[in-house]
Amino acid sequence: MGHFLSYIIQSSVCLALFYLFYRVLLSGETFHRLNRWALLGILLLSALLPLLKVTSAEPTEVGRLMLTVEEWWALPSIATTDTRTEADTTSAWAAWLLVGYLAGVAFLLVRFSWSFYSLLQICRRGARRRVCESDTPSGRTMREATLVMLNEAVAPFSWWHYIVVSRQDLQENRQAILAHEWAHLHARHSLDILAADICILLQWFNPAAWLLKQELQNTHEYAADRYVINKGIDATQYQFLLIKKAVGTRLYSMTNSFNHSKLKKRITMMKKEKSSKWAGLKYLYVLPLAAVVIALFARPQVSHAMAELSAAKVNAILPTAQSEAAYVVSSDTIYDTVDEMPSYPRGLRNLRHYIAENIKYPADALKAKIQGRVIVGFTIDRDGSVVDTRIMKSVHPDLDKEALRLVSEMDKWNPGKLRGKPVKVRYFIPIVFQLERKIGSSLPEKTQTILLYKKDGDPEKPDTIILNGNDKISILRGNDNTSSPYYDLSKVKDSSPIR
Repeated sequence: MGHFLSYIIQSSVCLALFYLFYRVLLSGETFHRLNRWALLGILLLSALLPLLKVTSAEPTEVGRLMLTVEEWWALPSIATTDTRTEADTTSAWAAWLLVGYLAGVAFLLVRFSWSFYSLLQICRRGARRRVCESDTPSGRTMREATLVMLNEAVAPFSWWHYIVVSRQDLQENRQAILAHEWAHLHARHSLDILAADICILLQWFNPAAWLLKQELQNTHEYAADRYVINKGIDATQYQFLLIKKAVGTRLYSMTNSFNHSKLKKRITMMKKEKSSKWAGLKYLYVLPLAAVVIALFARPQVSHAMAELSAAKVNAILPTAQSEAAYVVSSDTIYDTVDEMPSYPRGLRNLRHYIAENIKYPADALKAKIQGRVIVGFTIDRDGSVVDTRIMKSVHPDLDKEALRLVSEMDKWNPGKLRGKPVKVRYFIPIVFQLERKIGSSLPEKTQTILLYKKDGDPEKPDTIILNGNDKISILRGNDNTSSPYYDLSKVKDSSPIR
């Protein structure tokens, strides 16, 4: 999910930047057909550019943000026992964020589904007949469409192969209205609206997605208006018709409506002189802008494998889409993603237990109250050994050194496999150093010290646990809630009964 969240954020930023470029440089030009393709290109670029894997020696600010998002999302699955409070808080925020996003998607999905159903009902309710126009822009016979005639007043609109119009409009302004709607059908504008709606469904929180759809619908209307004028219909009479129909109600956002766009802008665009051919060079600005966006999202080498923090989940959902023929297993290659990712013996819970049992907070860092999350990168060799440990995100030299020690002394992993053969795989984990949390605004009034003796442990070296206020110790309880798998409760000293 961290990957998906990062992708949605990057795609939203791309969409916003490209839309701003279009709005400033191109929206006022009369190249309606080019503007339409420019807007569709923005949708495509914003979907594809975040998928490009570009690395850099140093991360950009946006690239660092993407790493933080992925790392933040993956933290709950790898957090140590000592940092479960932070991990649980992070997990709760992540869950609420996901719920909020999916709620927005679900709401729009229901809304779009209802609009689709309502449109089908309208198309079935009116009297229908097949119509065909032979005078098309390409000079070829247009495929047939279905003309739906309604008795009630309705703003004329077209949707896929339907043209919906009231009988009164058909009698009074047949030529202009049908010419306008045929223009939409010729250009298949309904496909554009569908693409824009899918973008809004995934990026409902992004204002640029909604604004881009409006711009796309505007270009549709500009192109349809020009088509009507080119058919020989008087421009003044056509503009009067638009004014008359501007009071109509437009009910469905997924249609191409006769009176859709802002009236003043449409009339202004019809009267505007055609843009100079040299103005078309503005479209070339998209190339350096795309390069800037790619550079903006460039991330250091760690970005390729950050998702391995939760690899067991990610790879189950998003398997590597490489063909069998493209796989050539090399014993010296270090892979980021393989068929079977490495796993710690007895799972992530045991890895958390290992870190909690062996981590030592450096004295100088503790005295200076330094805390943070160190990201350690390493390679799991073909035999499962941990090699090539390195710091990918530093907090403090003392904490970095302790994190490297912890990772270097880990037990051997179960190696990753590609096409059934063990291979070297990169891996990354966060080691969280967190100072003791204070409960409330002051120190707890009661403090209790408990001495616990491990079963088969050194009787002279008990574990000491300090309880502050209402803190609870879950490790004292086994599955039967009466004994501990780690401690001999008959030897507990200096403690009151645990409730």
